[in-house]
Amino acid sequence: MKKLSIILALLLFLGLGFRMIFMEKSNKIKNEPLKKKVTVAKISQKEIMTSREYMAEIRGESEVDLASKVNGRVIKINKQVGDFVLEGEVLAVIDGDELWSQAKSAKNSLDDAKETLDETEDYYDEVVDEAEEALDNAKDYYKDLKDSKEDESKIKEAKRNVKQAEKALDSAKQMRELQIELAQGSLTYAEGQSELAESYANDTNLRAPFSGVVTRKYLEIGSLAGPNTAIFALAQSENKIANFTIDAETAKQLNIKDTVFLKKEGRECLANINEKRPSLNSMTQKIKVEAKLQTNDCGFLIGELANVKIKLSGGHRGLVAPIEAVVKQYHDNSVFVLKQENDKQWVELRMVKIGLTDGEEVEILEGLKEGDQVVVSGQFYLKDGDLVELTPLVSLNSRINRI
Repeated sequence: MKKLSIILALLLFLGLGFRMIFMEKSNKIKNEPLKKKVTVAKISQKEIMTSREYMAEIRGESEVDLASKVNGRVIKINKQVGDFVLEGEVLAVIDGDELWSQAKSAKNSLDDAKETLDETEDYYDEVVDEAEEALDNAKDYYKDLKDSKEDESKIKEAKRNVKQAEKALDSAKQMRELQIELAQGSLTYAEGQSELAESYANDTNLRAPFSGVVTRKYLEIGSLAGPNTAIFALAQSENKIANFTIDAETAKQLNIKDTVFLKKEGRECLANINEKRPSLNSMTQKIKVEAKLQTNDCGFLIGELANVKIKLSGGHRGLVAPIEAVVKQYHDNSVFVLKQENDKQWVELRMVKIGLTDGEEVEILEGLKEGDQVVVSGQFYLKDGDLVELTPLVSLNSRINRI
């Protein structure tokens, strides 16, 4: 019994000892600062290219303003900006009641002229037929007299009658030819007038001269239209261009066929300069430039805006960091720099001066040196001196462009 009591006391002592050790470790863990997980990137020297960025409008390479050929009020609008249209489609209708009335009248005159020609041909065909019949009768009578050896005076009279009948036939033929020619002339004139009147009437329908995209609408229903007043602008969609304006200094370094870079919402495309105006706009002091997209598969739509970046000659080397590393507070810029000593890792908040950026990387002018590691993920939950735990490093291999 005594031996059992000693064993129980020993087990109780060991249990209390293990409990105290466990509680000591737990307290130690609780008192240790929490390490925050971050991702860092190493700062290094990069080639910094000089560039400028502008806003460009995507247009069709072949774009025309469409105006009505006739004067009148717009009574119908069939298309809107951005609509794709086929060649020959009616885009708008102009009030043309008077023109259609004139076209109908001209068509009636044309029908009358056709009927007159038919009647003239029928009538003079009968006249010529009667003259031919009279000549045949005169010839038969003359022949009968000669065969019967009648009085010479009757034969001579019959012969004169034959010659008169021949002249009458020639006269009838000439008259038929003249009258038909006059009637045919009247028909030709009526056809021309009818075609012209119908053409004018059809011009009240503004049609697309080619398939493309409506880029502008200048007038609304009820507006006065005419040959000098455009209603729509239509652009062919096969080939696209980017129109933008640049300052004179940039224009000096930009040449025909130079490549520029277009970008918007994940869509990117290269374009080549194909036109540069030789003079400044007196109002904006800018120069208009046009660049043709190298492909139509970029996803850019006619009429939308995109950023165009122009790389210029010259450049320099400098320190760059991912744009995500920079924490902006009012007018100040700072980064968290990784510090290490033995197994301990923490961050130091450091003010920096930034330079050029392309939206992905930024030039560091002051505050960092080559080889420094800066936090690029988790930085917004940090404060100066926080302990950290690293996730895999990010390498910086891309170039930075000036804007």
